[in-house]
Amino acid sequence: MTATLTGLFLAATDNVQQHIGYGHLGCCHLLAIEKIADVEAKRTPIPMGGSFQCDSDAKTLDPIEAQRLNSLDKPCGALSFRQCQDSRFQEIAAAATYWNDPLHPEDGTLGVGELAGNTSKQSWVSVDKLKTYTVSIQLDDPNKADSTATGGVITREVCKPTVPPLPMSAVVSCRNLWSEFPMQKSEVEKASQAVAQGKEEWRMSPAGAASLEALKEAAGAWGIALSNDLQTPECDKPMVVDNDQFDWCHWTSRDGMQSLNIQISRFGYLRGGRSWDSVPWILTRGNAVVCSVEQ
Repeated sequence: MTATLTGLFLAATDNVQQHIGYGHLGCCHLLAIEKIADVEAKRTPIPMGGSFQCDSDAKTLDPIEAQRLNSLDKPCGALSFRQCQDSRFQEIAAAATYWNDPLHPEDGTLGVGELAGNTSKQSWVSVDKLKTYTVSIQLDDPNKADSTATGGVITREVCKPTVPPLPMSAVVSCRNLWSEFPMQKSEVEKASQAVAQGKEEWRMSPAGAASLEALKEAAGAWGIALSNDLQTPECDKPMVVDNDQFDWCHWTSRDGMQSLNIQISRFGYLRGGRSWDSVPWILTRGNAVVCSVEQ
């Protein structure tokens, strides 16, 4: 989507005074928008709907092969962003030749290069998000400009439809949903009492299982029907803040039409010195992107 924004842009003059609200993570500048015009939306090549099976393959590099690829990943110096992208793409293009897969810069997007310990990593994903390459190179001393590669691995992942996606002509609309689900202390205690009476036992389950019932509760508040094909949730590691424990669990439908995130919490004042497993989960927040095909 592109648009023309008319308004007042306030740039920070130094690191002391910052106009928060515009830029990376809302840092440093402020844009007060007065008018939006020339809005144009263009369908991306990313498929919508359907189901996909993804398969990975890996190629282990000996030191000579790894050094050849690493020599293609040159510093950008004074190159423009586009020139830098084209230059760094050469490493990915060379890696793809192991699969006889000719790639061109416009076929996808490079990720941000990473350096973890002695391993340099560069990734690339196709514009339709169905193909990914990752090149990992081990270096003898990454702090040296002329560091020598000692080996590496190229990983290739390709996803193919098992259930056809929607046609590109389909008009899909999506809603962004965000809610706080505040509960009075009396309501939390009531839920705890229900558990003590053998009711709502899901509140004492592990986070993944408990989040399903919490998700149903959120869906009722949002007025949406949950997909019948939700995948197994992924839950973060529980955190404790201000004597309360919380966890985020993430749900997606296999066709990509629903992405749902639920925060469930355990309140410290119910703990009484016991383990957190003795405290019931309560739905506290949720956000979701729910899409549908316009008829």
